[in-house]
Amino acid sequence: MVTAGVYLIARCNSLFELSPFAMHCVAVVGAITLFLAASAAMVQDDVKRILAYSTISQIGYMFLALGAGAYSAAIFHLMTHAFFKALLFLSAGALIYCMHHEHNIFRMGGLFKRLPIIGICFFIGCAALAALPLTSGFFSKEMILDKLLEKDMTVLWGVAIAGAFLTAFYSFRLFFVVFFGEAKQSPDKEPVFVMTLPLLVLGLLAAFGGFREPHGIMALFSGVEGHHEAASNMGIVVFTLAVPLMAVAFSFLQFKRGVFYRDVPTSMLLLHKLLYSGWGFDYVYANLLIKPYMAISRLLRNDAFDGVISLIVVISRNFNILLNQLQNGQLRWYNASFVIFCIVALTWVALS
Repeated sequence: MVTAGVYLIARCNSLFELSPFAMHCVAVVGAITLFLAASAAMVQDDVKRILAYSTISQIGYMFLALGAGAYSAAIFHLMTHAFFKALLFLSAGALIYCMHHEHNIFRMGGLFKRLPIIGICFFIGCAALAALPLTSGFFSKEMILDKLLEKDMTVLWGVAIAGAFLTAFYSFRLFFVVFFGEAKQSPDKEPVFVMTLPLLVLGLLAAFGGFREPHGIMALFSGVEGHHEAASNMGIVVFTLAVPLMAVAFSFLQFKRGVFYRDVPTSMLLLHKLLYSGWGFDYVYANLLIKPYMAISRLLRNDAFDGVISLIVVISRNFNILLNQLQNGQLRWYNASFVIFCIVALTWVALS
């Protein structure tokens, strides 16, 4: 259901195209979403929260593509995202299963040698999520970035590039800490076959499921000519390809320096708390929607309508108890009740 909105807008594209303003709003909402979610994922310590925020960020990419009119690119990214995100979530589930149901990535570490299949699948999923060249995520993101340049949406293209850098950074932050960090706990279980088989299938789809004919940025590899200006601009092409690689290298450098394990500096504590809370959206949502709704529900709990319904329930329950007493299974009671009924009936007939 989290991607239902993507399909809805793509399916109703003829309606959205009637309003350029609506299309622009969709693109802006997508750009804001992908950046906020990607930045929030950078500081999370729960493996599933990181993946959850990455899902929000990738849906932002899809909305950005829809706003740019790249409907096929949005649906293509929807498909490739299904491959590598299913791989990552199932790999995370297998990892948690093997690690005493631990979710905190900083209580794991050094697991690549101990859980090699999960580690390889996690690497493939993180590579596709980071859009490393020739993975499924790379091809779909390339289509989106290519369309943004074609539409001269330079600012939104810059936001998408920044989001791509953050995505690659937090993806491999997760991978390095869990599988190559300092070992904190040892796995108490091994992944069973019913866990690893789907991971291997999804690993193949995440790695090769997005391959397509060269176009746009990919024309650099094939020598195909005749594409628009974005493909001919070698500087932009190289920069676009290098961004996720630079982010992975930067993440690895920070990991080797032990930055991920250090306490947050005082000057960055407020920003860290803001990002850790998901830019405060959970707080705003709880105070603007959940708490008022709960207060109204408590206020209406004992209203007149509930009293009438409760009275009907009480009458029905007591009548049921009375009938149960009449049907007690005793033959003497049945005979006596039959005689009483006959006396009452004959009396009524005689008096009438």
